Amino acid sequence: MISAVQQAVYQKLTDDATLMGLVTGIYDEVPPGTEPPYVVIEGIDSTADDSLDAPGLALRISLHVWSKAAGWLESERIAQRIYELLHRQPLAVTGWAHVGTWLVDQQMLRDGELRHLVSDYRIEIRQP
Repeated sequence: MISAVQQAVYQKLTDDATLMGLVTGIYDEVPPGTEPPYVVIEGIDSTADDSLDAPGLALRISLHVWSKAAGWLESERIAQRIYELLHRQPLAVTGWAHVGTWLVDQQMLRDGELRHLVSDYRIEIRQP
């Protein structure tokens, strides 16, 4: 279940030429030596979210943008493109009906010389 959502998000992001022109890649494990900017699908939590007529899940997925650029502009551009692709947009999740995807919150952090912008999305799915 969770892997189907991760794959759907990965596919949606990597299929977009605009986003891929802004980053060096989309990863769940960043290869050694990879230069920022890149996006990491960091974590997914799920809870049961059944309706009266179908089993379902509510998932929270964290997407982490990493950048070496001075200031936040590069990270914000990448996060904005991800928002345009995911927030209230259709998502093809194999074996499930997609109910919706919404941005829940964002955090801007520094990790040494790197800028780190975290976006959490809620994704709801139901069994068809």
